[in-house]
Parts: sequence; C-alpha cells; structure tokens
Amino acid sequence: MLSEHREQFLEQRRSLNKHEKPSLDEQRLEELSSILNYALATKNKVRIPFTMFTKISVLLEKIKKYDPLTRSLWINSDRVTPRASETKSIKSTD
Repeated sequence: MLSEHREQFLEQRRSLNKHEKPSLDEQRLEELSSILNYALATKNKVRIPFTMFTKISVLLEKIKKYDPLTRSLWINSDRVTPRASETKSIKSTD
C-alpha cells in the first residue's frame, strides 16, 4: 500500500470514529443540575458517559462536589468538566 493511500485510509477511519457533540438547552441543563444535586445530597452513584480517544466509556461514581456555574464535578477528589455530549445522559442510580 502506498503511503498516500495509507494516510487516506487512516484519515477515513478517524473520521468514522468521531462523535458529534450536541449542545444542551437550558431546560436540559437544569434537569442535569437537579440530578447531580440530588445524587450529591443522597450520596447516590451516578453514571456519567464520556468520550476518550473516540471511545465512549461510562463512569459510575459518587459525586464529592458539584459546581453548577463551571459545570464541574469532583469525583474521588478529581475534577471532571464534562462536555455537552457527555452530560446528555447522566443518570442517578438510586
């Protein structure tokens, strides 16, 4: 295989693995904020889908702290700032 063809092939594979990152409306952001605040108050675990290296993974953890202004979570003392595509399906596990 020629190097030009190899590059085209690799670029095509990368483009197939890309995920669209939708934006969230205010109503959905309020709903997610309520879910996160409830999980924080009740110490329930939440499922948080996220994308890493074009692979979608799911984190199941308790929230240590939540800041709605910066849309940041602290999980096991680590700060996580999710993107819209990752916060789309946050769910409480109660």
